[in-house]
This record gives sequence, structure tokens and C-alpha cells, in this order.
Amino acid sequence: MGAKTTYISSEAIRYIEENLSQKLELGMIADALHYSKFHLHRSFAKTVGLTLHDYIRRRQMTEAARLLAFSKEPILQIALTSGYESQQAFTDAFKAMYKAAGVMAFSDSGNIDFLAMHPQYRNAGITKLFLDKLTGELLCGREISITTYRAGDKADTGYREEYGRLGFAEGELLVEYGYPTQRFVLKSGKEENAEEESGHV
Repeated sequence: MGAKTTYISSEAIRYIEENLSQKLELGMIADALHYSKFHLHRSFAKTVGLTLHDYIRRRQMTEAARLLAFSKEPILQIALTSGYESQQAFTDAFKAMYKAAGVMAFSDSGNIDFLAMHPQYRNAGITKLFLDKLTGELLCGREISITTYRAGDKADTGYREEYGRLGFAEGELLVEYGYPTQRFVLKSGKEENAEEESGHV
């Protein structure tokens, strides 16, 4: 492997790191570094062992994972910063890359910011276990909410139906970062009992 090939790849990585929050493409990077797309693609793949596109997606996803763990940015903002057009597209990509059974991030206010199950475990009851832990121990007695696609949105691949099966009820319609969504609410056992009692008075 030649020194020139290694140099080109290191220059590409430096450019990616400096522009990680941008939408990065082979042509843009090749123009910025003054190489042909073909030469950059071949040199990078030979040195790194990944195509430039795959490297960018992986690097942006690892940065997104870091932000999920250590920042207070909303999950949708992290998704957009990572180059995804919606939170659900980001969730699907995250599940595909990180082979955990599932991941959930939530705030003290009771809002689930991120909930992703690996497709292999989607029907294994993992989501219910996560919610039971959340409502029974971590946010005991609080209302839990999550936002997802509105009814009829073609991007919805079954999330609304799944949340309904898990006991969530449809809430208010929202617009988040210009995209129409809907809040789903999972009431605590205490709240449900209080409503039932008030209904019998």
C-alpha cells in the first residue's frame, strides 16, 4: 500500500471529521480535496477496507450514539444532524448497525426520545420489558409518551399499531421540525384508576 494512497485516505478522514454534521458525498469530498471521484473511492477503499459512503454512515452513527448518551439534544435533532430525514429512518439505521436487542432513551419528564428494537427481537416481547421497567421502577406512576407518524403516513411501517398493542393511546397531533407527527400516551396505573373512580362518581 503506497504512501500516497494512505495520505489521500487520511485527508478524506480529516475532511469527514471536520464536516461530520454535513451531508457528505463522494463528489463533494473529491472536489474539496482535488481528486477524481474514482481515484478517491479506490484509494480510500483500498486503505480503510470500507467504501467512503459506508465509512461516513458508520462514523456519523457512532457520533449519533455519543450524542444520545452524553448530550441533551432531542433525538430528532440528532437524527437530522446525522443526515437522516426522519427520526424513524435514523432508528432503523441505528438498529441495523448496533446489534443490541433494543435501545431506549427517555427524559425525566416521561417522554421516550428513542426506542429501537433489533428486527430479530421485534416479536420477542423486549419492548414490553423495557416499558415495564420504565413504568414500574424508573418513572413509576408517571405518564409516558412517545411521538410517531400520523395515521395514514406512508412512512409508518407498523409503529402506530405496535404502540396501540402496548397500551398507548393516541394523543395530540404535533409538528416536529416541520414534520407532522402524533403523540401517543401510556398512562400510569394510578392515573387510570383515578379516572375510573371519577367516572363512577
